[in-house]
Amino acid sequence: MTDQAAVLAVTTGLRPLASLSSPREVVRQFMPNWFTATMGTGILALTLAQFPLPIPGLHAVAEGLWLFNIAPAKGDHVLGHLRSRGLGLRSANPTLTDDRR
Repeated sequence: MTDQAAVLAVTTGLRPLASLSSPREVVRQFMPNWFTATMGTGILALTLAQFPLPIPGLHAVAEGLWLFNIAPAKGDHVLGHLRSRGLGLRSANPTLTDDRR
């Protein structure tokens, strides 16, 4: 794949992982901010479920968000575990790299 085709595939959303050199890069690129996105979605779902005004369909939307959030939360857990075991090699961010090993 040419560089231009790779950039096009990534920017159009058809192949978001096309720019990574290997599958291990997924683990290496995993940072705590992905957990923050999952946590925010969960908080939104819980907030909508507890909303005091009776809005038709709001509880269903909250439940849908909560159910949708299960997959990213599990993914965060698995990737975080793999990263903590060193399967992602070195961090892409030098600030998060543990040089004491």
